[in-house]
Amino acid sequence: MPKVFEEILEEKNCFRPDKGKDGNSFVLRLSDKHPDRGCYDFYLTNVPENTVAIKIDSFDGRKFFSEKIEGLRKCADFIIVSEQYGQRKILILELTAGDAKSNKTIVWQLKGARSVLDYCDSLISHFLRKQGRRNADIFYVAIRPFGSGCKRKNAYKKDFQNKAPEKFLTVPYTKRGRVNYNHLIH
Repeated sequence: MPKVFEEILEEKNCFRPDKGKDGNSFVLRLSDKHPDRGCYDFYLTNVPENTVAIKIDSFDGRKFFSEKIEGLRKCADFIIVSEQYGQRKILILELTAGDAKSNKTIVWQLKGARSVLDYCDSLISHFLRKQGRRNADIFYVAIRPFGSGCKRKNAYKKDFQNKAPEKFLTVPYTKRGRVNYNHLIH
C-alpha cells in the first residue's frame, strides 16, 4: 500500500524510514518549520519497514478552495502510511510547535489532511486502478509542546480510540523528541 502513494506523489513529498541504531527497528525523522522558532525534528521510532511518510501540508490544491468556510484550507503536516503482517495503518499527524493551537484548529487540520488522503485515494483508484487505503485503519494524532494545553491523560491508554479527528490523541513533545509509533495507533 505505501508504494502506490509514492507512485502518484512527487518524490520530494514522500520519504521512507531509516534503520534505527539497533539495526532492527526503523525510525522516521519528521521535520517542521515554525516561523518564530525555526526548524525542529521529531522522531517516530519502531516504524514498520514498509512505511512511507507524506509531507501533506505542502499540498497546493487547497488554494483552489474558498476561505469563506472556516478551516477549509487547513491541513495537518504528515500522513504516514504503513503495512505490516497484512495490516494497513494510516496515521494523520499534526506537529504543533511553539504556541498552542486550539483543539478546533487542530481538528480542521486533521480533517484537511483526511480530505487530501481521500483525494489521493480517488486518483489511485481512477488512474492506476489499484487499491489505495481500502481496509486501512486511520488514526489521528497531534504532537504538542508539553504544557500547551497538552494533557497526558489520553496518551498511551490502550482503550483510547483516536479514529476520528475530533478524538485525536494528544502527545507531548519533549526535548527528547521521540515517540514509539505503536503507541499512536491503537
